[in-house]
Amino acid sequence: MSRRDDRLEAEPPPLSEADKALYNKLDEETTRFLRARYNRITRWVIADLLQRSASRTPEKTALIFGDTVLTYRELEEATNRVAHALLDLGVERFDRVAVLAHNTLHHVLTWLGTAKAGGIYLAVNYLLRGKDIAYCVNHSESKVFIVEDALHDLVADVRTEMPTVRHFI
Repeated sequence: MSRRDDRLEAEPPPLSEADKALYNKLDEETTRFLRARYNRITRWVIADLLQRSASRTPEKTALIFGDTVLTYRELEEATNRVAHALLDLGVERFDRVAVLAHNTLHHVLTWLGTAKAGGIYLAVNYLLRGKDIAYCVNHSESKVFIVEDALHDLVADVRTEMPTVRHFI
């Protein structure tokens, strides 16, 4: 392990009570505190972890779903395709992307792709129905709503009741 990696993996010292209080508010002072304390990186999201793993161990198994096995390289490429598709739809940083799907490989790819595109992923419970789904999507102000084919009937009657959604997929 390189010296740089040692710094990335080292734990910072325990927080003081004053430092703990900073975690309860989000403002410029808190941001400066967090960057100073954790200056190893300025942005650390799940997509960064995937990219890091893909560059370090591209052929290592990253995901197994049924008979499908993806390496970190393959997972990185697949999630990049999803991210680019979302960006092509106009998804911008902090836009919400709602997903109504069973727990499948595509669900994972959409989650990671949304993170890569800078969006906020909203998993909608597939046990909900019509108006409850519309409420969740409206409350989140999702710009994109991705619905698994098998679940389309759950939202068919309420599609027009989701004014913030620009793209239904």
